[in-house]
Amino acid sequence: MAFTQSNHRRPSPYSPAAERGAELPVRFVSRNRAAIVRGSGFTLVELLVVITIIGILVGLLLPAVQSAREQARITQCQNHLKQLGSGMLAHEAAQTFLPTAGWGYEWTGDPDQGTGLKQPGGWAYCILPYIDQLALSRIGAGLPPSAKSAALVQLITTPLETFYCPSRRPVGLYANDGGSGQINCGNAPMVLRIDYAGNGGDNDNVDATQSRQPSSMSQGLTPSFWANYPQNTGVCLGHAELRTAAITDGLSNTYLVGEKYLDPDLYTTGTDLGDNENAFTGLNWDQTRTGSNSPPGSTSYNYAPPARDTPGLVNFWSFGSAHAGIFVMALCDGSVRNINFSISPEVHRRLCNRADGLPIDGASF
Repeated sequence: MAFTQSNHRRPSPYSPAAERGAELPVRFVSRNRAAIVRGSGFTLVELLVVITIIGILVGLLLPAVQSAREQARITQCQNHLKQLGSGMLAHEAAQTFLPTAGWGYEWTGDPDQGTGLKQPGGWAYCILPYIDQLALSRIGAGLPPSAKSAALVQLITTPLETFYCPSRRPVGLYANDGGSGQINCGNAPMVLRIDYAGNGGDNDNVDATQSRQPSSMSQGLTPSFWANYPQNTGVCLGHAELRTAAITDGLSNTYLVGEKYLDPDLYTTGTDLGDNENAFTGLNWDQTRTGSNSPPGSTSYNYAPPARDTPGLVNFWSFGSAHAGIFVMALCDGSVRNINFSISPEVHRRLCNRADGLPIDGASF
């Protein structure tokens, strides 16, 4: 057979064999692989640029995420106050009067003393049956004094989510180092606190009736011993059964219950004088606040709007909050409002007084 060039032609680069790379020169294949490796990586500069861009995006998004979380906490706080306010109004509907503020800080709620003048515990205890906590309100019922005192320890050591503002501190029990101890309740190292307070009026006389506090119902004292003292201008009063009919300035123009001020340094210590007793004690600064910004015992009242919780600033007699710019209040008509810290001191004072006869523009708060 004659030798011809056509019998020994190179494979076409487009032949199946070429596609498989079976007969391609090694040098050709190696260059392609090197090109592929070089094209699949990042340079250090490119990596740093990507990291920088991600950092910028995180920096831009973080404030928005934090703002959304705080708004969610404010909404939860509003829901808590809606429940507390509705519980107080449900109490008034059932008992014909708003829950009393109780006898004083030396007493805890008693399940056998009702919710009126004979009840030593405060409003937070009185409304338990109206916020789906009937079983909690019946702890110790029917027991003799010593056994009841021991049983009530369970009451003051049961956490309630509704009592806490999520922007301030988590639900739980807190140190009981600064309290006075209660006459009718055993002691506990950790107790339930509350971040909300009833409206005690536009002056600092929340504790004005403490000196007339009975030491025991067995002393023969009758309900007539307690009176609706004229200086108590709010709706959460000690030794009183106040009806909503007495709120002559209008239910939508009067505070019912809202956020109280606390020193952030003392959130967990139990040593703030407005946060040193358990949540179910009677009349004191832990559960009742006023529209005055003057310390108790002042000869004149300084009416200033509430402020945001501030480290190192003592103010255990005023309303306030851990939120930026606002504090949340429930009004006597059952509505819940965000009140700006910039509210006029005079408008704030009027909202604390149930019957001063002065008008309030709803748009001003």
